[in-house]
Amino acid sequence: MSDTQPLAIVIVTYNRSTYLADLLRSVTGLHTPPWRIVVVDNASTDDTQDVLAEAADWFDDDVLVNHRLEENTGG
Repeated sequence: MSDTQPLAIVIVTYNRSTYLADLLRSVTGLHTPPWRIVVVDNASTDDTQDVLAEAADWFDDDVLVNHRLEENTGG
């Protein structure tokens, strides 16, 4: 039996698609792959949704969860 606990990552973002892409790319190199990555998009007006669509291919199914808010509610 493994001592490894499931890893969950939560990312809150607003109009920082370049940083988000870099961050998600770095997650692919973790020794312990995440069980879930929840990205809370605070109604970004840049290409954040495109970045998330591309990044979905970097992870197993259902790992990357995109939760887009209709308005920016802050961090």
